[in-house]
Amino acid sequence: MIRQPNRGIGAARKRLVEEAKSDWIAFCDHDDWWEPNKLERQIPFCADSTVSLVYTGVWHEEENGARIPAPLHANSGSESIDHVVPHPEDIWTSSTLLRREAVLAAGNFNPSYRSGEDMLMWFQLGAIGKIVQVPDRLVHMLRLPVSTSSADRKQFEFSVSLYEIEVLPRLDKWYAHVDQAKRDRCRKLLQAKLGYAMSILATYYDQEGDRAGARRLYRRAVKLAPRSKGAWYRFGRSLLGAPVQPPTTGAR
Repeated sequence: MIRQPNRGIGAARKRLVEEAKSDWIAFCDHDDWWEPNKLERQIPFCADSTVSLVYTGVWHEEENGARIPAPLHANSGSESIDHVVPHPEDIWTSSTLLRREAVLAAGNFNPSYRSGEDMLMWFQLGAIGKIVQVPDRLVHMLRLPVSTSSADRKQFEFSVSLYEIEVLPRLDKWYAHVDQAKRDRCRKLLQAKLGYAMSILATYYDQEGDRAGARRLYRRAVKLAPRSKGAWYRFGRSLLGAPVQPPTTGAR
């Protein structure tokens, strides 16, 4: 058994990759479970040396017993960049099979991220190799209010950092092999994601009474995501001095 002080999910995943002995790595977080044939469906794609990540569809198992299919926006045969732009949150860690060599080549999971470390890795693996989707839902994820995928301020702080500091400045370098026009479209989509995350983060500033800080973020948000009705709505309510509530879901 491997033990280390609790430094967050990113640090834990990084350590597990370092300790792994196999060429391929699969995670199954404590509140998730696989269908018996999950790996059996993924392993055939490992024979292709260009593949860096294989993921499956996911079921969200709600506390009230409801079962909800998690979205899959990309098609199974899509180009790697299409699996992560604009929806890297479609790839859930417990659904993945990762080439260890590619994860290490990407620099391994970032231990400074306590959330979003997985999505950052998907962007990097898509740049290094091929992302493959098995569209069947072969993983079940128990969704509880205390789950790390539940929305809170930290989640949106990490989302802003992910897009503003990590992904957007490196998009052209990582995906230099992708047509420039397509990269430009992808950049605009990711800027809109950043704007959305900023507008939600601003609501926490509002709640804390930091109106000036909130409005600075709102202005940046609507500039990045001018078509986001939600961002404009939250900004407008803030300007009017009306209460602005952050969402209870949707951090990813």
